[in-house]
Amino acid sequence: MPTAATAFYFKRITDYACALQKDILLQGRLYLSENWLCFYSNIFRWETMISIALKDITFMTKEKTARLIPNAIQIATEGEKFFFTSFNARDRSYLNLFRLWQNALLEKVR
Repeated sequence: MPTAATAFYFKRITDYACALQKDILLQGRLYLSENWLCFYSNIFRWETMISIALKDITFMTKEKTARLIPNAIQIATEGEKFFFTSFNARDRSYLNLFRLWQNALLEKVR
């Protein structure tokens, strides 16, 4: 299984500006490939890299920030939840991510 650093070398299908909600909001980019979702942020040389195999995602939902702004997506795996926010076009981003996830799951079943 690739590490977070090597996952960024897979063929990128698309990417989105967004932020990862942790203790603080980490502005960065979400990269999607055929089998991977990767997030990268570099704030004042504090790098955050996350890579998630699409087949490892157990569910994803459209979410709202501050209970009213529809600009977030939550992604869960067996052991973790990731809350990505600040999408310019959350619904379009979600649809692309959902389609890639479903394709990865179909490949997993074969």
